[in-house]
Amino acid sequence: QEYDAVLVINPTEGFTEAQRNGLQTYTENDGRVAVLGEPTQVGVSGSGLLASLSTISFGANDLTSQYGAHMGAEALFNVDDSANDNSFKGVNAVPDGTDSLTEGVDTVTFDNPGYIVTTGNNDVEVLYTAADGTKTLDSRREGTYVTAVRTDNMVFVADSDFVDQSEVYDADNEVFVSNMLNFLVSGDKPDDVPETTGENSSDGGF
Repeated sequence: QEYDAVLVINPTEGFTEAQRNGLQTYTENDGRVAVLGEPTQVGVSGSGLLASLSTISFGANDLTSQYGAHMGAEALFNVDDSANDNSFKGVNAVPDGTDSLTEGVDTVTFDNPGYIVTTGNNDVEVLYTAADGTKTLDSRREGTYVTAVRTDNMVFVADSDFVDQSEVYDADNEVFVSNMLNFLVSGDKPDDVPETTGENSSDGGF
């Protein structure tokens, strides 16, 4: 109840049913949510002979799927120097249509992007797509890849590094971040939503 906006950055664990229900109620009552995440990737822990590989997965697909979108299975890359940010894995993205979240933006750069799969929900609006020539990292499939979407009160971006201090001043990232912050604080949620009814409640008060 006490939050005017909710920002979720690169979660690696899933959300409980109660949490998902609470956020659903929150957005249905004009609360604003932004989810920033990255695709599944392999990380290295330890060093030398003690080093080991571990898979780090995006944990919010159960949440974002409620809004008609989920993270794709692979990262993206682009070898065209005019379409990346000093690295083939740092992919540029461009606005798709007109929205308050794309206002003033020509290009954003995503340092470790994935792609978003929409699931037929007509309320999902595509905000940004990866630059032409972008491919999936493992299967090398070229296509048009969605990198950011919104529903009425939820924004989902398939990258989380663009808000870092080292990335936010690249291209028009700062403008996009400013637009997103304005989006987050412009909701008009009543103070008593969602109803707080205990940790195990099915309506997920928080």
